[in-house]
Amino acid sequence: MRKQLYQYTAVLLVGLLTLTFPESSAQTIRIMPLGNSITVGSWCTNGSISSCTPLAGNISIGYRDRLYNLLTAAGYTIDFVGSETYGESVMTDPDCAGFSGIRDEVLGEVMATGTSSYTGDRTPGPYMDSYPADIVLLHIGTNDILANDTAKTDVDSILNAIDDYEISSGETVIVFLARTISRRNADCGTDLSVNAYNHYLDSVAYARKEAGDSLFIVDMECAAGLDYSTDFFDEVHPNQTGYNKMADAWFAVIDSFLTAQETFDLTISVSGGTGTVDPAEGIHTYPGNTTVDITATPGTGYHFVEWTGDLLGSANPTSILMDDNKSVTANFAINTY
Repeated sequence: MRKQLYQYTAVLLVGLLTLTFPESSAQTIRIMPLGNSITVGSWCTNGSISSCTPLAGNISIGYRDRLYNLLTAAGYTIDFVGSETYGESVMTDPDCAGFSGIRDEVLGEVMATGTSSYTGDRTPGPYMDSYPADIVLLHIGTNDILANDTAKTDVDSILNAIDDYEISSGETVIVFLARTISRRNADCGTDLSVNAYNHYLDSVAYARKEAGDSLFIVDMECAAGLDYSTDFFDEVHPNQTGYNKMADAWFAVIDSFLTAQETFDLTISVSGGTGTVDPAEGIHTYPGNTTVDITATPGTGYHFVEWTGDLLGSANPTSILMDDNKSVTANFAINTY
């Protein structure tokens, strides 16, 4: 969460982040879905958490199945990581770090030590030593809201454990921290308890950023498009339509981030005579989806004819979209009379 990268914004992101991440689509990207039963993909099949008849774990896919399929369809090689397995009858990769009923302070214990009185032993030491990840998707807080006990609220402990892993391993971890979704029939921004918790998450992110840390806040509560009347199976768990909307929101920010981290080479050459080009002749590297303006100026006694190569739109472009490696040539010719 701590290192330098290109700055950019995405629709579902609150704030701005600078990080490093390796070029993405050709390598396996380890993603840890981290949180409670919403990460598992649970819901109460009888429609009530007070006397919950839970969905079978082997078919609990939540947002994870659709997210995996979206990412792989976009060309990424994905490995979900974590000690828990849910949705194995449906999913290609059912691994996650979802713990039904867990509160954020307990999840912090698990991340720091690999164990807690609530979960029992999960790893012999810090959780990410056993399950390293490049990206963490953290959605937490529902059980803290239900308990109405803010005294034990401690998302910082989760983030501290991730920081500790970065320091010990020397690896960068990209953390997407979701603003917690609201509850059934409580439209976004109307549940006072959810508002309070999400304001707390915002304050955690702000304080850590001011201290030099960096992370994404993803507005899952409002910007994911959840309909709090129709997209829920019980008081707190989305139905599959709701989970799919969460998957779409996660995909949007992950894809935007990874796309921004790709770099491509633009090779510029001159042919047929004397002239200068801007950028200069040679190989230039740009972030993915950057638009590069190109110009050609003929030397004395020569005129510019055309650009050839990987052109954008027309035979004489003024810009190149860097969505792949590109090569262009400025063609000049001697003046004749």
